[in-house]
Order: sequence, then C-alpha cells, then structure tokens
Amino acid sequence: ENREIDKIIKRWMYLSSVREVGWIKEFTPTYFKSSKVFKRYLGQIKNAKFSPDGTKIVSSSWDATIKIWDIESGDVIKELKGHTDRVNDAQFSFDGTTIVSCSHDNTIRLWDVQSGIEIKTLEGHTEAVTSIDISPDGRFIVSGSKDENIKLWYVQSGQIYETVYIGSSVHDVKFSSNGRDIIVASNWELKMLDLALIERVSSDNKSIGIGTHDLFERVIKTRNENTVMKMHNFCDSRNYFVASCLETGTIQISDIASGTTQYLNTYLAGASDIKYFPDGKTIVACLTDHTIRLWDPRSGEEIQELKGHSGPITSVAVSRNGNAIVSCSQDGTIRLWTPF
Repeated sequence: ENREIDKIIKRWMYLSSVREVGWIKEFTPTYFKSSKVFKRYLGQIKNAKFSPDGTKIVSSSWDATIKIWDIESGDVIKELKGHTDRVNDAQFSFDGTTIVSCSHDNTIRLWDVQSGIEIKTLEGHTEAVTSIDISPDGRFIVSGSKDENIKLWYVQSGQIYETVYIGSSVHDVKFSSNGRDIIVASNWELKMLDLALIERVSSDNKSIGIGTHDLFERVIKTRNENTVMKMHNFCDSRNYFVASCLETGTIQISDIASGTTQYLNTYLAGASDIKYFPDGKTIVACLTDHTIRLWDPRSGEEIQELKGHSGPITSVAVSRNGNAIVSCSQDGTIRLWTPF
C-alpha cells in the first residue's frame, strides 16, 4: 500500500512539473482505494455494473442468478431467478427501470428492477449468448453468441429486428457511444457495422447472412492474432477510439478516425475486461493476476494498480460520473473502489 502511495505522489510531482505542457495542463487523474466489499457468492461472479444513478449494482453469476445490490447498505435488494444456466452479462437500461441479461441457456431476459419480476424472454440464438448491449436511444438490444451471429432486438416488443452472421464465436458486442455503429469482438478481430446500413437493408427486405462483408465498415486485426476478450469505446465530436483487452494481457487502442493503433504495457497475466472513463481520459482494465490497472491512454503511462481481490478478476465497470469503479472476481466478491 505504501509503495502505491509513493507511486501516486511521484506522479503528482511529475504532473505539477509539466502542468503547462499541452493536454497535461487539463488532466489530473483520480486515484482510487477499495472502499467496500460485497460478499454473498460462493462461486464465480461473471460481471458487475452500476445503475445509471450510481446507487445500485447489478451482478451476474455462474449460479444462474442475478443480484441487485444497494451500494450504501451493501445489501442484496433483489435476486432475479429464471435463467437455467450461468448468466454471462447483465446491465441496467439507461433509465434504470429495467435489467437486461443473457445466459448460457441461449436466452436474453428483461426484468423489472422495482419488482424483480421477469418481463419477457427473447429466444432466437441456438448457442450460449455471451454479450448484450442496449442502444443509446433505448430502441434496440444487440446480442452476440457462440452461434456466430449477432441479433438486433426491438426492446419494446422483444422481436428480432435483424440477424447478422459474423463467422466465428462472438466474445463481446457493443453499440458505439454515439449510437451509429455496432462493434463486435470475435476471435482476433474487431468488426464495425453501420447501424444505419443494417436498418436500410432490413427495410428493403434483403437477407443479411453469410458474405455480407459490405456491412462491415472496418475490420481491425489484433497483433499476432491475439484473441479479443472484451472491448469498450469512447467517441465525442472529435475522437473515436476502441480499446480492447487481449488474452495475452496486451491493451490495444484503435483510433478509428486515423486508422492507427497503440499498444499499452503487456503483462504476463491475461486481461479479462476493459472500460473507458466517461471523459475518455482514463482506461481501466482487470487482469487475471488479481489486479486492476488504470492507464492514461494518450501517454500510455500506467496511473495506478489496485489490489484487493484474491482470485482472477472477471469484470470491471465505471460509474456514469466517473467517481467509482466496481469489480468482481472468481474469489466470490464484488469490490467498490472510490477516490482517495
């Protein structure tokens, strides 16, 4: 702990000495400490994410359950049961009233947060559903599966809007933060799909299947064909970046506008999840060596290393205001990290 504090002090001294140089003048990173541990699992927790207002956490587990936690009390306020196999992903809707989950039971389920009751089940994938995301406008859910397809679903009706064949098992799928693209992580590639083009093709009643490579705006290969575990994106009026954590522990940052790629420090441990902070100035990733690392993506410098978990960390997420990090692990715990 003292060594970590020394590292923080040295970085503060460095920033103060160069505070008039370019973008450094504008950016002082936030440093975090472990502030709360949630313990109610006997087995592996798959992921944990914040509610939009930052007062709750939703977690999913290999025991086929989903839990909603009150952050202030640390208590489970709802336990959602319905999936029949491990739950791979769960997240709140943008208004915080609904949770969307996906599972190895091949289904996607929607839940009412207040009552904990299942609203509907979405069926269509033929193998495990590995990842889900909700479009920024709340109209669509996108899902990725081991059946090598992604599917777009209408949130309101629960009906399939379109299916796109990817060609290999999907590890992660996300809407871009501007809502224009769908980004798919599959084996050692990132594929970017134009949502507007998918909508036009669908409205023309054309089938989207094998060989629809024209839908892919861009295909980004990883270095040495390393498998993409998870990815996240940040875009604003001037920038568009996709950060990927690779199986080998490498962090790959792709600048979509310029087509350039940057690599951050490679560790002996594998990387399992990655997130941008809301302002795009910090990246946080979790590693199988039980640590969480924060980087400045522009300089490539590591900002902080967080320790506390006793097992490989499976997921990491950042609150909407950027003032908290949540992580979960195979050690059966969820940890909340807040600023010093």
